[in-house]
Amino acid sequence: MNTQKAHTPFSEDEMLDLAARAIGKIDARGTRGIERLTNDEIEAMALTLVCLGMKPIPYEGHQS
Repeated sequence: MNTQKAHTPFSEDEMLDLAARAIGKIDARGTRGIERLTNDEIEAMALTLVCLGMKPIPYEGHQS
């Protein structure tokens, strides 16, 4: 059974606001701030980096 809710895309303003809130949590609380991030804040930070031109490195799984 799939219990995940459908995700509504962010507007640019929402994306930047969520990313800024995430950075604020990390800046204020360090590792504890990272533990308090929501999935939306993490996604917004990643999308912001892509919008700024960062190229993703494809994930190849665990390297042994």
